[in-house]
Amino acid sequence: MGRLGFDFESASLDRTAGVVAQANLEGGAGDHRYLRATLNLEVRARAGIGGLQLRAQAGAGTDDLPAYRSFAIGGWGTLPGEPFRAWGGRQMVLGELEYRLDVPFPEIPLGPFVSTGPRMTLAPFLAAGWTGGGLSGVPWVPSGTVRPVAGLGLEWFHHLIRARAGVSLRTGTLGITLDLNREWWGIL
Repeated sequence: MGRLGFDFESASLDRTAGVVAQANLEGGAGDHRYLRATLNLEVRARAGIGGLQLRAQAGAGTDDLPAYRSFAIGGWGTLPGEPFRAWGGRQMVLGELEYRLDVPFPEIPLGPFVSTGPRMTLAPFLAAGWTGGGLSGVPWVPSGTVRPVAGLGLEWFHHLIRARAGVSLRTGTLGITLDLNREWWGIL
């Protein structure tokens, strides 16, 4: 297996504007001869008293893509309100647009030098995902149609902790997640 990747990041120090882009191409030889490509884009821009954040992901794999390299969306990290990893296959498109607004919040001291910070970020969002190219032997199936979700995210403790509640606009199902902010996922 081999992988070729490209990463680009340009961001303001206050996290209100910037671009992050990643492109990866991987392939396998031997028992599993395949190609898999992914693109990730995140754009932040100031908008009024807050900011807009757009996240977009896309991926595609060849017909011989092994099941363990396929794509899966739904639930935690992707579409809260949809069942966890219910939708998947050899192709995937996922997008999310949120409006980020910092609001005052009671600061909790955690010792002589640390506190939770005097602000919390409210982030109403719309997200949608689609998958295609079904595979056998996996619990997820192609979505067939776009799966839209609307919800609200909260970030607290200097943007370290992120909670999200989302409602599937197709089924009305509510999903709630609590996690470290996505910016920390790369080192966990």
